[in-house]
Amino acid sequence: MYGATLRWTSISSSLSERLRCVDGSVLTSDGVRVNRDNQAESSAFVGYRFPPEVILLAVRWYLRYGLSYRDVEELLTERGMEVDHVTIYRWVQRFTPLLIDAHTLEMSHDGDNSRVVVTQR
Repeated sequence: MYGATLRWTSISSSLSERLRCVDGSVLTSDGVRVNRDNQAESSAFVGYRFPPEVILLAVRWYLRYGLSYRDVEELLTERGMEVDHVTIYRWVQRFTPLLIDAHTLEMSHDGDNSRVVVTQR
């Protein structure tokens, strides 16, 4: 499960932030990938009924907090959005690789180097 291995501290709750992907492109909050030449590629969210913010929020809840699909369905229902748990499953399958790419690049370009250097005296 991806939720157990990823930390989402570097991705803020503000979904308007741009996320960099491993290939150097940028994923905007509306799902449009902008390549290195600033040319917009097709949106990852084209054809989906719900706004990108709702989809990303549902996927993030599932991955970050280890909730079941039905738990995420219930949370969205409490917020006035009728989404079936199978739909959430499909969103997780579709958008998790994009979020992993964005997160991996974010961590690799982070100024804080977490590697330990061992020297001998």
